[in-house]
Amino acid sequence: MDRSGIAVAVLAYGLATALDRVHGLSWTVPVLGGWIIISPWVLSGFTPVTPGMAWSQVVGGGVVTCLGLAATYFGMRTRVGTSPTSPTHNHRETR
Repeated sequence: MDRSGIAVAVLAYGLATALDRVHGLSWTVPVLGGWIIISPWVLSGFTPVTPGMAWSQVVGGGVVTCLGLAATYFGMRTRVGTSPTSPTHNHRETR
């Protein structure tokens, strides 16, 4: 998970600092979590899969997938509407 962890960290940094600009990339986080889960068996020709490694990948991938689904949900909320505190919100009052 070393290289996948770097990708997750970069995506998390982008989502945390500029969600309004990178919310379209939030769907990649759950996909990356799925890859973390299955990668030990897909790439098993390179190194043998130990039970500890398998559990680590499944738990880590599950956490990344769940948090990625939450990020995707909030990214979709950002795309659909704007909050009253956002700079793009129309501040004209209607009476």
